[in-house]
Amino acid sequence: MLFTALSFFVFFFAASLSGQITVEKKGMKKVYLNGGESIDSKELFSLLESNPSSVKDYKSSKTNSIVALSSIVCGTAFIGVGFYYTIKSAQAVGDSDLAGTTDYSNKSTNNILIGAGFYALSIPFLLLANSHLKKSINLYNASSGSGSIDDLELYFGMTDNGIGVGLSF
Repeated sequence: MLFTALSFFVFFFAASLSGQITVEKKGMKKVYLNGGESIDSKELFSLLESNPSSVKDYKSSKTNSIVALSSIVCGTAFIGVGFYYTIKSAQAVGDSDLAGTTDYSNKSTNNILIGAGFYALSIPFLLLANSHLKKSINLYNASSGSGSIDDLELYFGMTDNGIGVGLSF
C-alpha cells in the first residue's frame, strides 16, 4: 500500500516538473513545446502569464510583431501599386504615349521604393520580437521551477525499525 502511494506521488511529482517550454523550427514554422507536447500561442500566453516578468516580455514581443506585420502589409500594398503602375507603363509604351509612360514609370519606381522601405523597417521589429520571446521563455523556464527531472531514484532498504524508503532526484 505504501509502495503504491509513494510511486503515484513520484510519478505525479515528476510530471508536474516536466513542463519546460522549448521552441523548435519545423520548416518555416516555429513550434512551441511544453513537456514534449505542441502548444499554440494562447496556451503559451496562459503559461507565461504565471510569471509577471515573462508575460511582460511576451507582450513586448507581440507588440513588436504587430508593428512588423503592419509594416510588411504596408510594404506589400505599396509594391503591389508599384507593379500596377509598371503594367500601366508597359501598356502606355504599346500605345505610343511617351508622356504616360514616364508618368507611370515614376509612380511605379516611387511606390516600389517606399514598399521596400517598409520591408526594411520591419526587420528591426522582427528581431526585437524574437529577442523578447526568447527572453520571456527563458525567464519562465528559469523562475517557474519547471525544469525536468532527469534522474529519479527510489530506494528501499532494511533498517532497525523496518523498511526504509528513500527518494532522490
